[in-house]
Amino acid sequence: MLEAFFVRMACQSYIEIDETFDLLTLSATEQTDFSLLSKLFEELKTISPRDKFELIIEIGGNTTAISGCHITDKVNLESHIEKYSDNEDYEFTLTINKLVDRKTCSIYFLGKFSIFIEKQSIYSLFSSFSARIDGIIHFEVFSTIETFGSQSIVFFDSSDGLERQIDIDTITIRDEKLEEILNNSSLTNSPKNLVPEDFLLKSPSTFFGIDDCFSRLNSVLSLIFIASASEIDKDGTFSYKIFGYKCLSSDNVDINALAMHQPNLYLIYDWAFSGGSRSDKLGLIRNILTIHLNDNGDPLFDSDVLDAIKSSYQIYLKDNVNSYLETKNKIGEIIIESIAKTAAMADELAQSFKSNKNEGQTGIKP
Repeated sequence: MLEAFFVRMACQSYIEIDETFDLLTLSATEQTDFSLLSKLFEELKTISPRDKFELIIEIGGNTTAISGCHITDKVNLESHIEKYSDNEDYEFTLTINKLVDRKTCSIYFLGKFSIFIEKQSIYSLFSSFSARIDGIIHFEVFSTIETFGSQSIVFFDSSDGLERQIDIDTITIRDEKLEEILNNSSLTNSPKNLVPEDFLLKSPSTFFGIDDCFSRLNSVLSLIFIASASEIDKDGTFSYKIFGYKCLSSDNVDINALAMHQPNLYLIYDWAFSGGSRSDKLGLIRNILTIHLNDNGDPLFDSDVLDAIKSSYQIYLKDNVNSYLETKNKIGEIIIESIAKTAAMADELAQSFKSNKNEGQTGIKP
């Protein structure tokens, strides 16, 4: 594995390494140990067959490139080194293009990837995850880790040697929930195929950037589906509107401050879409959030607001039950009154029929 290789060679400190969703780039200048190149060539055989690479070596202004690990590539590399190794140093750049196959994508330096996503805007992160997830996405990590992630985004150690199982039922339930929540919210420039559960870590990773990223995305998605309307600009600016007892509008939301309320935001979202009438629950949530505000006029997403929402819902249900019973009693009274009137009419008809019959029997015979 590349990370273990560079650690073992004790040269990671002077090699510049950057990793994104799509690319891994390693570059080094003023290298003098030519044996490193031969060893690196052998290590390239361990990268995922999903991915494509290009290794460019420049020695004394003379450049060659290899993009495979066949015998011809090795001969080309060795020939280039032998021809120009009299120069004092060399530099190289390794670029790996990472592709998604069978719902799986590679990560070679998880620490570098963690640093990368920590610096990205929510618009960029949503776009990247949205483009890769198809019900689920597995990140195959080429370093030693304990498996972690959410129900739909999983990071696992490539040395496990196991093909990740895809739970079709989980994907189906997720897609059904996604369709339902999209019917209750208005989104602009926001992901249409992501739900908060995608970024709810089952347990923390050992990388702050990943944990922080998931917390931010879970918070924003939870609020998106609680709010009446929301928008994410390409610069990462997040704004939302809530139509309740008042019309509340919040622009340029501080995502880091919002993420501090991630547990409560998710609990509110989860409660709204777990049983009962979703539209009634969301209406109640939006009403309360527009009056439960801080000194700046922004909603308070503290533990008290969830208690207030649940308490109000119980009152709502009780009022509905009382209304139902009152209506039921009224309908019962109407039915009883109707039955009584029908019985009285029947008695009158029977009495009239009996009178007519008696009059016929007492008539004069011819």
